[in-house]
Amino acid sequence: MLRKSVGVATLVAALTFVGTPALAQIERFDGTIANTTGVGPGLQQFTIRVERYTSDAEADRFFDLLNDEGPEALERAIWAVEPARFQLVGQLGHSLGLARSQDAGDGIRIIRFVAARPISLSEQIDSTRSLDYPFTVIVLRLDETGRGNGLFVPAAKLSIGDNQQLEVESLGIASNYPIRSVKAQP
Repeated sequence: MLRKSVGVATLVAALTFVGTPALAQIERFDGTIANTTGVGPGLQQFTIRVERYTSDAEADRFFDLLNDEGPEALERAIWAVEPARFQLVGQLGHSLGLARSQDAGDGIRIIRFVAARPISLSEQIDSTRSLDYPFTVIVLRLDETGRGNGLFVPAAKLSIGDNQQLEVESLGIASNYPIRSVKAQP
C-alpha cells in the first residue's frame, strides 16, 4: 500500500482531535479543488456548510471507536451525524460527519472534516481496492481574513498508529488534491 509520507504526516498532525470553538452561526466555505491527475475536470468548485462543530466528547468517542472497534465502526458512527455538508457545484452534496476547528496561532485557523464517503455502485459491483478507503478527508488552512488553501483526500483509510496518533493513508499517490482559493463566507 502506498503512503504519501509528506501528505500523511501533514494530515496526521492536522487531524488531531483538539479543541473546537462553539459555533454561534452557520459558516460556509467556498473554494476550488485542483485535480492534477489529468483525468476528469481540472478544477472543481465546492461549498462546505458547517452548522456545528464536533464537540470534544464526540471527537473522543470517534477516536475510541476507531481505536477499539476499527474503521467500520467509525464509518457507521460518522454516517449517523451531519455537523457539516460538502457539495461540489452542480452535484448532490454529502454529509461530513466530523468537523473540527482549531486556532493554530498567528491568526491561522485549521478546519478539518472527515466523511464516510459515498461508495459508487461500480465500486461495489467490481469490488475495487477503493472499498478499503471508505473516508474522505478535507483540511482547510485559513488566515485572519478567512482566506486560504487546503488538501482534499477523496478516498482515505484511517487508523490509529503505535503512538496513539491518527494516521491517514490515501488511495494512491495522485489522489491528494490541493484546495485553492478558499474563502469563508459570512
